[in-house]
Amino acid sequence: MSIENAMIRRVGSIAAMQAGGRRRLDPFSPEAAERRWRKIGNDAGQAHVLDETARATSQACRRNIERYIGTVKVPIGLAGPLKVNGGFARGSYHLPLATTEAALVASYHRGARLITAAGGCTARVLKEGVSRSPGFAFRNLVEVETFLEWVDGQLANFRRVAQSTTRYGKLTAVRPTVEGNHVYLECEFVTGDASGQNMVTFATEAICTFVLEHTPAQPQYFFLEANHSGDKKATSKALGSVRGRRVCAEVEIPAELVRRMLHTEPTRMSDYARMATTGAAVSGAIGLQGHYANGLAALYLACGQDVACVAESAVGITRLEVTDSGSLYAAVTLPNIMVGTVGGGVRRPTAGELAALPLTDEIDPGNSRLGLPEPLRLLYTIDSEPLGRLVLDVNKYSNNIMAETILKTLGAAEYDPPGTASKGLAVVARFRNEALGTSLTGYVQADGSGLSNLNRVSPRQVVELLQYAYSDFYLGPELVASMKISGMDGFNPPAFREPPLVGEMRLKSGHIRGVNTLSGYAHTESGRVVAFCVMINGHRSQQWEVDQRVAELSRVILSSY
Repeated sequence: MSIENAMIRRVGSIAAMQAGGRRRLDPFSPEAAERRWRKIGNDAGQAHVLDETARATSQACRRNIERYIGTVKVPIGLAGPLKVNGGFARGSYHLPLATTEAALVASYHRGARLITAAGGCTARVLKEGVSRSPGFAFRNLVEVETFLEWVDGQLANFRRVAQSTTRYGKLTAVRPTVEGNHVYLECEFVTGDASGQNMVTFATEAICTFVLEHTPAQPQYFFLEANHSGDKKATSKALGSVRGRRVCAEVEIPAELVRRMLHTEPTRMSDYARMATTGAAVSGAIGLQGHYANGLAALYLACGQDVACVAESAVGITRLEVTDSGSLYAAVTLPNIMVGTVGGGVRRPTAGELAALPLTDEIDPGNSRLGLPEPLRLLYTIDSEPLGRLVLDVNKYSNNIMAETILKTLGAAEYDPPGTASKGLAVVARFRNEALGTSLTGYVQADGSGLSNLNRVSPRQVVELLQYAYSDFYLGPELVASMKISGMDGFNPPAFREPPLVGEMRLKSGHIRGVNTLSGYAHTESGRVVAFCVMINGHRSQQWEVDQRVAELSRVILSSY
């Protein structure tokens, strides 16, 4: 038997090990932002961007930004009130618009006043849906046909799997599109009052996992989003389908109001619309409208929406006609309004307040269109040990179920309940990316288990993670204390019960069929601390043989540094 993929690395400099290293700052603290500004060397910029307000609200931006250095102030103007006769929202609204485009707010303000004077616009949400479109690559069309026949009967299973990741999202349809030996599987969801981009990503990832485990035609590879959903892009597909909310609004404006407030005639407005529609068609525009982008971008920015979604939200149609009575009839169709009133940037300071700006008249309290769960009666609660205590236990005695539960708890803490594996993996990925940086090549983590047929990690990456953790003053001591002690506590095969191995290593072990791993920290004969990782793959040896060989290598580690 041979030992494969052995990797040993010193953990930073010896001075850093003895002194504990430089204190790692909270990345969203004002001190961390100041450190980044020092690298830039722009004192004037720091004074404007990292002002007192940016310092005081930095923690509220945790879920919306990385490498925080402050905030940019964009002027906000107020248009309206705009009277809306909606299916759920009925009343007059002021519109906060964040922009540097001169005359934009004045233009929208005049339009809002005109519509309100005409009695308001009638608006309806006609359809809802947010999609993710994973792509699967097969060897040939015969496999594609087998896959499609299987998918055709799986909607109920896909819904069950997706539902395990979210309380509010619901899978409504799965539509395959075939291109050669590629299949794009459009998974469409409704997402409650959230914009839902992350929600549908987590749910679709769970569906893809189910597909890989059960499909009779195994794809050669797949991607979670294969650029077919139209996410943040203007596409011709968008006009006939939906991403977010498909909305229509209409208003009939008396000729007198058009003359008095717009200083023109309904017939001239209609003439312009006819010529502008032709011009848009000749230019190959997607949609037929003047431009929605400036108003939507200003509203999205002010109210904490994903501004990049303007690329798809600004696809639509405007129509102007003169009625038999001589009034001006105006209608707009916007099939891709990607907005949310919960989650995302709405949590940002000021965004939530601006999203709920002065409403007059009545608002339907049932405007959460998916409704809320029926009232539940609490029967029993139980408090677990503190999370720190649980981590100590799982590191000592290896419990994959507990590890999976802790992973989901991380997801719930960062992305709101319910906790799911996908959310937890997103939290772990953020930490991993910060720790490994450019060393991520080939790294794949699909679950919370240390060893799994789905996970891929190299010994070098494990050692770099151990190095990073050790140098963190807040994390390192607790991590070391939680690990097994060689030959004594949690790891005591016979080969490790004798000096020099006993008590000199803090480690985590793992094994599944044909694979054994041992990773952790070693206190060498010279008094240094080194991080190490040993992986043995594809062997057919007995466990005692593996233990002996790993013990031999461990003695080399302790004596060589």
